Amino acid sequence: MDRTKANGYYYFTKQYFYDMKENLGDLLKLFVAEFEGKIISAGLFLITCGIIQYHLSGFRHTI
Repeated sequence: MDRTKANGYYYFTKQYFYDMKENLGDLLKLFVAEFEGKIISAGLFLITCGIIQYHLSGFRHTI
């Protein structure tokens, strides 16, 4: 977020993610990609009524 000079709106707190998990339970899915033992990217998805919605993702700038 710093590298792209993102607006402050996009800096989510840890509590934001805890609240999502508490409120959405099993409807919230986290997928993580690893390379050589390091997490290089992750994505959050919501699943409801047979529809998968992509919520947000992030990646490691350097490996």
